[in-house]
Amino acid sequence: MADLASGEGLRPILRRLQAKWDEVSDEEVSPIAQMIERQVEIISQQWTQPTSVQTGMSFSGKKEKVRDFIRGYYLKHRCLPEGDLAVPEVGVVGFSAPPS
Repeated sequence: MADLASGEGLRPILRRLQAKWDEVSDEEVSPIAQMIERQVEIISQQWTQPTSVQTGMSFSGKKEKVRDFIRGYYLKHRCLPEGDLAVPEVGVVGFSAPPS
């Protein structure tokens, strides 16, 4: 709150959060996060690969929507999704258990 009162706004808070984020290495990513990322990569390989900045942004957006869907599904069901499921703003996606 002192940062806000000093007139610097959120800048100092965001700098501290960024510094904390930078401390986290890729090796510290949870096994579940790694499994989710593998599943997103497997699914996205089936899509048409981007050929421009615009299609690249759309491609990345679809990947993020699938990633969010898998995270939400995992939090609700405590397992990764399997089968054909409708992902909002993406469409029906075929999920399978990622390779170990």
